Amino acid sequence: MYKDKLLFKSVEVKKVVIDDKEIELPIRYYKDVAMVGIFIASTKQIIDILPTERFRPVEILPSKALVSLIGLCHYDTSIGPFSELDIGIPIFFDTKFALPFFSALFYNKNVNFGIYMYRLFVSDEKALTAGVKVWNYPKVIADIEVEDTPTYRIMKVNKDGKCVIKFMVRKQSRRKEELQTTFNIYSIKDNKILKSPVDWKGKKCFARFSHFSYFELGESEYAKDLKLLGLRNYCIEAAFYADLQYILNPPVTTYSLNTEKDHV
Repeated sequence: MYKDKLLFKSVEVKKVVIDDKEIELPIRYYKDVAMVGIFIASTKQIIDILPTERFRPVEILPSKALVSLIGLCHYDTSIGPFSELDIGIPIFFDTKFALPFFSALFYNKNVNFGIYMYRLFVSDEKALTAGVKVWNYPKVIADIEVEDTPTYRIMKVNKDGKCVIKFMVRKQSRRKEELQTTFNIYSIKDNKILKSPVDWKGKKCFARFSHFSYFELGESEYAKDLKLLGLRNYCIEAAFYADLQYILNPPVTTYSLNTEKDHV
């Protein structure tokens, strides 16, 4: 699968100039390899970090929320090749009640599910500019190294010569699935909530409640920032996409931070 015609067929491309750089929106990712780990974190610490009460953490157990680590190697995109590591907080938007465990296992069935972008590390200036100016993502330029062993893909993020995080995902598992879905990414800009759809298609190998993914935090100041999440090295789901394509759309809707009045 390369440049899937059905996925990209109806995309309407708009060119914008940001800081003297011409960028096409939406951003199209034609050839990616992705590694995903979903880990347990402290619900209390997550709530302290979330910028609005309209974001409800997805819980696997009472007081135990989820954090996603997503390592991406973008080999062919509409803004050029680069690598990134995203730290996201799975949330339900404007949801008063969600049953722990079941809501976490079947999060993709909930129309209010999304991911709040907590921190993103990227290897390219153009990717940084687009992410900050369009979505106000908390992006940071970093050195990102990727290593493949027969069993694992390993991503190491360094900032100013110090390790932020080392993240590993097993590349093969017994469970395989071809997935095509749309989910929402949330960010904050000018005291508004931005909702941006992501159209995602790929083949994944995955495992749940396993040791197929784990991480090590380093000595960088950014590692201390990640410790605020109360992360535990217990993986709820690990996935490896050897063939992934997706579309990151610009924000389609804005919301108030503190009320349920929507602004379109």
